[in-house]
Amino acid sequence: MKKHPNIVTKNAFFLIGATLALVACQGKSSNPTQNYTVNKDNTVPYTGEVSPTQEYVGDSLFSYNVENRNFKEDEVSTMKITVTPNSTKVTSFTVDAVKIPVGSQLQVSTKDPSVYELTWKPPTKTVTDQNIQPVEIELLIHPTAVADARLGALAKVIKDTIYVTVTHSRPEIISVKSQQVKEGSEYSIVDGKNMNFEVNYKDLSTYQGQAPQVNFVDCQQQNNSENPRENASSFIIPTSIPQKVGANDWKQSFRLETKNINNIITKDDTARLCTTVKVVNSNHTVSAQEMLYFRILYSPIKPEVKNVKSNGKAQSGYNYTLTFDVAAKKAVGTLDVTLTDVSTWPGSATATCEDAKLRNGEADSYLKHCELNWFISDDLSTLQSAYKFEVSAQHKVQRGDKELVSNTDLTKTIKVLKVQVKPAPEKKTAQSAGGKK
Repeated sequence: MKKHPNIVTKNAFFLIGATLALVACQGKSSNPTQNYTVNKDNTVPYTGEVSPTQEYVGDSLFSYNVENRNFKEDEVSTMKITVTPNSTKVTSFTVDAVKIPVGSQLQVSTKDPSVYELTWKPPTKTVTDQNIQPVEIELLIHPTAVADARLGALAKVIKDTIYVTVTHSRPEIISVKSQQVKEGSEYSIVDGKNMNFEVNYKDLSTYQGQAPQVNFVDCQQQNNSENPRENASSFIIPTSIPQKVGANDWKQSFRLETKNINNIITKDDTARLCTTVKVVNSNHTVSAQEMLYFRILYSPIKPEVKNVKSNGKAQSGYNYTLTFDVAAKKAVGTLDVTLTDVSTWPGSATATCEDAKLRNGEADSYLKHCELNWFISDDLSTLQSAYKFEVSAQHKVQRGDKELVSNTDLTKTIKVLKVQVKPAPEKKTAQSAGGKK
């Protein structure tokens, strides 16, 4: 078959044109968006003339600076947000609240329209189980007057954080209540009795209802030359747990026990004590201290006669010994012991008492060792069949202008065994022995 010359010519022109087109494309990118800029929002603006929206893609139209992110519970604080437009074509703007704490206010500063102020007084217990409570906020900056209308659609979102801390206010002791009589600054308590009292206090900084602790510590007045006092803290015990009685109010009950206060004595037979009361909250903040003063009024106690011993039966012509102790269990006041006058007893008799010795060698005037020594006469005509030996012990305590006394009397009947002492047989001499035949 014979080819048509016109068809060949047309094919040749097509091939030449295709080849020229391929050559023209060599060395150039085939990306159709190469002359466009893709912004963060995945939009493809036209790149012929750079528009304001191309210059400030996303939220870069505004810059901002924050001053003061730290707030405290129950205190008014202000966060300042200074906004700067990054284009001279933005002539005014506003900042709106998207997410701010309940009770807070966002408003433009009266001194500088580029500054917005977020004012807030975080309520008590904003901070829960930690020392700092972060509170997130969200604001929106957008232009309100622009030289280019296309900028009016751009805005900036501010996401920031306020950090709230607890106001470490000091706990406050409101009162100490007791039905015990108070004379001046002192509570007067009769020895052997207890004093119940209640401490009422306030605390604004407690976490999640954690009870502040009431502490009793040494008042450190032992060396006060004018009015020395011993530490009462070890004699105070709690009788209840802390009880919440209001939004920030607490109370707790205690008891001062006197049963173990035996050796804290002053010259007027009373014990003077004191303690310092402090309240410590969960932030380890300590209240101002309050002093409590106590005066223990001692009562006399019945003396005890004990350890009575003798060396056997009382018998004429022999020595008889009786020993015993007289004690007052409380080392207060005076202990007096009176014994029967035995100076007229037949023979030779003495009855004495002397203070016992402590381990340090000092006299213990509240424990006395007593002894009766009697060499019984062998003259039966002078002896009775029994003798009464009496012990009278008195424990005396001075209370003001009154002397209180407690007595113990003991009578010991000593029966005397009368024994006739026979004279020794006369020894024979040699002369008398030789005179017999």
